Order: sequence, then structure tokens, then C-alpha cells
Amino acid sequence: MKLNSVKAGMAAAIIATVAAAGLAAPASAMGLTIEVRAGFVERHAAPFDYRYAGKRNWRRPACQPHEAVRKAMRFGLRHADIRHVDRRVIVVSGVKRGHRASIAFARHSPRCHVVGTRGI
Repeated sequence: MKLNSVKAGMAAAIIATVAAAGLAAPASAMGLTIEVRAGFVERHAAPFDYRYAGKRNWRRPACQPHEAVRKAMRFGLRHADIRHVDRRVIVVSGVKRGHRASIAFARHSPRCHVVGTRGI
């Protein structure tokens, strides 16, 4: 109820100002309209990327070591552990079918592409 009286008071003040200045007749002749809005305007400090909004497991642009270990385990490598991390590859080693095996993953691919295997 209080908001309506504030809006009405603002509208009355604007109309009185325009009428006092003598601009009411020329404004209507030119087809100009005056619009008053009251409300909350939402602003963001930086542009927001809505592709990842609400998604918990969005991927980073590069392969992370823990992602490489998880992928090696999905390939059937038991007791998978990180053996070597370089700027180009991540090497994960473990046991498959009773023998030592290792898988090399590309570091700069978003889904940890396999670039080499040994013992598989």
C-alpha cells in the first residue's frame, strides 16, 4: 500500500514539473511519452556464463591428475596411482590382469585422451 502512494507521489511530482515548465503542450504535439518505473534492477559485476549454471561437475579445459586416475580405473587398472606429471602428459600406473601396467594421458585435452599404454 505504501509503495502505491510513493508511485503516485512521484508521478504527481513529474506531471507538476512538466506542467510548470510549459512543456506539456509541445511534448504531446511531438508524440513524446514519459514513463516512470520503480523496481529492483539486477546487475552483475561481470558477464555470467549460463552454460555452467547449476552444474556441479563441469570440466576444466585441461586434464587434471585426479581425472586421469579415475579414467584409468574405468579402463580396469587396479590400484591406480599417479606416476609422473609433466606439462604434456600424466602417467598413471597400476595393476591389470596381475601385471604392472601404465597409461599416459594428454595433459592439454579436456577429457584426458590416451596417448600411450604399456602392459595393457
